[in-house]
Amino acid sequence: MLFKRITKTVVYFCLVSIVWILLNYQWVTLSEQSSAFDDTHTIEHNTVGIVLGTSPLVDDGRKNRFFENRIIAAVRLYKVGKVDKLLVSGSNDGNTYDEGRLMTNALIAQGVPKDAIYSDNAGFRTLDSILRARDVFKLNKFTVISQPFHNHRALYIAHHFGINAIAYNAENSEGWDNARALLREHGARILMMLDLYLLDTKPKVLTP
Repeated sequence: MLFKRITKTVVYFCLVSIVWILLNYQWVTLSEQSSAFDDTHTIEHNTVGIVLGTSPLVDDGRKNRFFENRIIAAVRLYKVGKVDKLLVSGSNDGNTYDEGRLMTNALIAQGVPKDAIYSDNAGFRTLDSILRARDVFKLNKFTVISQPFHNHRALYIAHHFGINAIAYNAENSEGWDNARALLREHGARILMMLDLYLLDTKPKVLTP
């Protein structure tokens, strides 16, 4: 009898948790999708576009389409004049891995002038990238450039802190890579809610 009650409680808790996770995901999307644009004609001009970092390669060594598509989107936005500067914000290990450098090189290879690109090498998480843009680079108005699901989370963070941000959507990847990223995004949005409403998490580094 006790075992059945425990089992029912565990099942009930799991079901409630799953429903909450799904509702949380949808809430973030519905809250921010009107501020994320697919068309360069309809998005407004901002001086700076922030390209959120990711690795150029996936775990098995293949090219990361998320990375490539963010670069394509950033170049497109720059070349049509909807941003004047690009701030690449990603993580680095202080040694050989540097997302900012990798994104900078990719942008230059696509025709973006080097003097139009700035790098933030302490964008370890999306929260860090957004708050460092405000507190270190003194930006309170900018365009985020990433995939739609990532943009929605970045915008939610920005708007939570009163930052005037919009986003331009890069294309997603395909197949399992895309499915895995969307699955991981559920966890990222839960962590974001904890960061914003419970833990009061600050960026790992708040110096230039």
